[in-house]
Parts: sequence; structure tokens; C-alpha cells
Amino acid sequence: MSGSDDDFIPTEALVDSPPAHNLRRRPSERNSEVVPPRSAKKPRYEPKTTQTRIPTNLQSILALKKSLSKKLRGTDITESLSLRVCKAAFLMQENYLHEKRKTSTKNGRKVKPARIQARICELFGISPPTYCAILSSYLKDRTAYASGKLGDGRSGNKSAKETRIPDTLGVQILVREFIRGKCAKRERVTARQVLDYLVSVNIISVETGEDGVMIPKAFATAYRSVQRWLKKNFYNRCRRTGNLVMKESVILHKQRFLRRFWANRNALPEEQLREVMLDESYIHQHYHRNDDSLWDPNDEQDIQVGKVPGKGRRYCFAAAIQGANPRVAVAMENQDKAGLIDGTVWSFCPQKKGDHTGDYHKVFNGKNFVAWFRDKLLPNLRQPSLIMMDNAKYHLVYGDDVPKPSKMKKEECLTFLQMNQVEIPERATAVELKALVKNHIRENVPFECERLAKEQGHEVLLTPPYHSDLQPIELVWAMVKGGVGRQYNNETTLELVDQRLLAQFDHLQTSGHDSIAGMIKQCAETSLKLFQELENDEVDSEDDEEGDSEDDDSEISDGTDLEEAPPEDVEEP
Repeated sequence: MSGSDDDFIPTEALVDSPPAHNLRRRPSERNSEVVPPRSAKKPRYEPKTTQTRIPTNLQSILALKKSLSKKLRGTDITESLSLRVCKAAFLMQENYLHEKRKTSTKNGRKVKPARIQARICELFGISPPTYCAILSSYLKDRTAYASGKLGDGRSGNKSAKETRIPDTLGVQILVREFIRGKCAKRERVTARQVLDYLVSVNIISVETGEDGVMIPKAFATAYRSVQRWLKKNFYNRCRRTGNLVMKESVILHKQRFLRRFWANRNALPEEQLREVMLDESYIHQHYHRNDDSLWDPNDEQDIQVGKVPGKGRRYCFAAAIQGANPRVAVAMENQDKAGLIDGTVWSFCPQKKGDHTGDYHKVFNGKNFVAWFRDKLLPNLRQPSLIMMDNAKYHLVYGDDVPKPSKMKKEECLTFLQMNQVEIPERATAVELKALVKNHIRENVPFECERLAKEQGHEVLLTPPYHSDLQPIELVWAMVKGGVGRQYNNETTLELVDQRLLAQFDHLQTSGHDSIAGMIKQCAETSLKLFQELENDEVDSEDDEEGDSEDDDSEISDGTDLEEAPPEDVEEP
């Protein structure tokens, strides 16, 4: 070796280098890098993601679809999108022709139309005119369609704007009640009447001239806005078919209820009965009120929460509320205020598995309801009351001493009818005798709840069917179940549901007087409207009868039977 040790420069081969069996070909500039030995653990191979999970929750899908529709609204149609639309249409047409050829050769069965245009418009979020423009442009000269006059996009302001008519629940309720009132009077309702109504309630304003008439251009724009709003809210303008007509029995029941209800309210304070309302309901274990909960549609991990659990088991409950004491001018004590009646809360979990599905009324029966009515409700009423309840079957049961016609023999029916002095036709069959017994019981024997209430100075008033808006306790159920549902989470058990339900009733007992009074007032206002309509109908019918009688008098005076009419009614020509 020549030279001193200081001049010695080690070669690359003498640098710390891996063994020969670990050497690999690599660029010369990276020769100085250390290659890890073979014994080193290699990083885990992570394949590229080729699939993305779509949320399985329907609510999440609808929210994503809604947000995507807003983003697509007003966007330009590019050449790339046009080509994809054409390719999708051609593929669908190809599959349709293949399927048509296969089925025609086998059994001659017809293939359903492909509906290519409708499916393409739905999948790509485009309108039928845009679809036709894209296809015609490509089929004509093989060019891709692009929006805009010169294919450079649309012009103008594309930002979303507020609608002229506010799309709020309050406006929807106002218009619905307006149209309902017109239809009740059998008046013709069009978009023009709706426009005039919205102007009268200051929902929209239309520019008018000096003579107070709407300016034609301003009227046209406002009228078009009303038409669009009605179409958006699914109003139809055509001949209605299959209207639901209220039965005469329901109308008669409603009229009786309204007359008795307002007769009690219009009586002197010392003669009024205190209003009491009772009802039954239920709540499921997984009942929740997360419909108005905040969530981010762009957060995929947030919306992919999995399948929503089933309803689970349920708790059934019953209770009664009462109005303010009508015999006290100013209620100072809680017992004189409107509120929940002490000791009437009845909650239980059905034991049978089948009782947790279907109609919840099947867990109640005449025996357990009459026992609750007799032992829980009546002892807690401190003054004569007007007890209002619906027409559930277990409310309308008779006492044990009342015979059941379906189980009676012919001799028993004859004995019962003779004891009650009911006329029996000759050669009456067992079916006819049972019908006579049933009619007699229905007309002369009170229900068990009515009998028990009357013995203690109370009165039972049945609300008409299909009129839950006359029962304020339905609003109480909404408040109670809403309070339980807002506390729901993944750890909620049936025992927690029971505890939260009882806690809601306790809160209602101590501080729910004003809320219940407001609910009773709201239902009373609804019944007042129905009662006023009933009185107006009676006045109109009396006017019609007077008009008919006048017409009859004129017919008598002009007819030939003059001798049958009184002399003072005969008019001289």
C-alpha cells in the first residue's frame, strides 16, 4: 500500500454494507442507503379500497339525496356528463334488445318496456328535455352536448333564492284551513282565491294601482308563485273521487256530545260539572325523538350507525286529567287547578309476547278497566264531574248481572223479555228473540261505568268517533311520550322506560297545571267551532223550511184546491 494512513480513503465496498445475498439492484445514487435485512418484518399490505359502503338507514339516504339534489340544481351539463348519459342509454338499450331476443325465442313472452329515458333522468338528475337534447346531439353529428348557448355553461345568477311564499308549517296550516272551510261550504276554490287569502293575511304583497286593482304584471308573478306553491305541496285540481263521508250515526253522536258539553259549560257555576278526561296509550322500549337531532350528512362515519333496532317491548298506561274547578273563581290550591288527577296513573308491561305487537287495545279488557275506573278514578273525584272517554270496547261493557244475549237459550230469552214486558211476536225464532234482548239491553240498561259514575253523582259522556281533536288528553300523551323519547340512547332498557315514564307523570302532577289548562282550552276552541257550525246549519235549515212553506202557500193560492185552504190565506187575483 502506497502513501500514509492519512491519505487512505475507504472504498464503497468497505463501508458497512449488507451481505451479498441482501443486495438488490437500485439506482447508483441510492447505493449508500442501508437495505433492511430479510429478517425485518415487512409492512402489512393494504389493498386499495374499491368499494364504499352506502348507509343502510333510510333516513340517512333521504337526507343525502336531498342535499345532493340541492347541489345539482342549476349546475352545468358538461361534455363528459353527456357522453356518460349516452353510454348508459346505449347499454340499457342493448340489454333490453338481448333480453327481448332471448324471451322471443323461448316462449314468446313479451318483455316489459325498458323506460330508458325515465331511468336515466332519475339516475343522473336531469330533466327529460335535457336528456333529449343530449341524445339528439350525439345521434345527429356525434358531438357531445354542453349547456349554454355556445356550450360554455349557463349564464346568470345560479344561487338559490328565497321563495315568495314562505315554505313553513304555519303557512301550510293557514292554507289548509282556508281550503277546508271553503270545501265545507261547497264553494269553488282556485289559486286565485288562495292568492287573495294570502294577501289578506299579509303573507305576500302585490302592487296595486291608484284604483286599488292589482297591476297585471305584479298579479301574474304572484299568481304564478301561488300555483307553484300549491303544486309543490301536492294540491290537486280535479274532480274528487272516493271521498270519505261521515256516517249519520257519527254525526248524531257528535251533535249529542257538543250539545251536552256546551250545555254544561254554559250552566251556572254552582251547577256545572267538573270536566274529566281519561284515555289509554302505550310506549315502546326503543321509542325515540331523534328526528330533530343534529347530524352531518358529509360525515360518513356519523351516518353509518347501522340498522335501527326494532320497537321492542312496550309499556301500556292509562290516566285521567281534569279541568279547573268551575265553582271556584280563582284557583289557589292545586286541587282546584287543571291537572293530572291523583292516583289515576296505571302503567304495566304486558306479560304475553304477542301483546307487544299490533293494536295495544287488546291488553285492556272490560274487567281490568272497570276495576281501575271503580278503584282508582272515582275515589279521587272530589266533586260531581263530567267524565269524557272514547268508545273503546272495554269502556262499553255491562255488569256481571246483565245477561249476554249470545249465550242465552230460547227459554231464557223468553223469560227475560216477559219480565221486562217486551212484546214478543208469534213464532219468534231464537235469533229473533236474542235480537230483542240485545235491543232492550242497549236501550234501557246503562254500561257499568255509567252506572258506577251515576251512583256517585257523576256523568259519563262519550266522545264521537274520529274526533280525537276533542280530547285534550291526546295532547298530554304527546308531551309525556316526547319527554321519554328525548332521553333515549343505546343503553335504554325497559326498566328505564318505566322510570322515565313515571318521572314524566310526576312532573306533570307537580308543575303541569298550566300546560293541561292550555290543552283543554285548545280542544274547547275546536269544539266551539263545531258547535257554531251546528247552530248555523240549524238556522239555515229553518230558513229553508220557511221558504218551502211560503212556496206551498203560493201553490195553494194559485191551485184548484182553494176550498181546502183557510179563507185568509187565499189571495185575490
